[in-house]
Amino acid sequence: MPRPIRLFLPLFLLALALTACYEPLEYELVIDVSDTGAYAMSFDGTIGALGLREAQLEGATQEELDEMMAEIDVFIADRQDVEVSEYRGDGVYYVRGQAAYSGTDTDTIFDMWLVEVSRQLGELTFRTVPFDQGTLDMFASFGYELEGRIILRSEAPIIESNGKQGPDGHYWENEVLLSEGMRITLATP
Repeated sequence: MPRPIRLFLPLFLLALALTACYEPLEYELVIDVSDTGAYAMSFDGTIGALGLREAQLEGATQEELDEMMAEIDVFIADRQDVEVSEYRGDGVYYVRGQAAYSGTDTDTIFDMWLVEVSRQLGELTFRTVPFDQGTLDMFASFGYELEGRIILRSEAPIIESNGKQGPDGHYWENEVLLSEGMRITLATP
């Protein structure tokens, strides 16, 4: 590799690790919604640091990887919604955490792009996007498989949902999350 490119690579890999998304891999996400429209989220599972994994697969040096992992560790440790985290190898972190949101918020735990929260007058909607084959193939190239489950318990009336009703609330298993995504709208004051 030419010297100017080699000098630039550590900075590029570090920027990639910090800006890359953290994808939930094997997880359970629980959402509790009150009749006021406030909600809480708890997450227990693994996330893939895609930038770190890509750097590993592209042959970054151990020094470069250590620097990236140190930055990711600081990023995770600084989050108030993270209770426990542990690096498990291959760009995978185990993370457990929880966060509470008011009746006007639309935030998600870990600022997770996977779940979209929106509000309209009298409605609160949670959605996830289905995964296309190209995205699944990309995760497979990193050695990752997606295996998730979402549970939503609500005191608020449900207007519409593509989830199943169970004893613990509405839920979405991995097949539905991958092919259709999650969609639920609740009535709020």
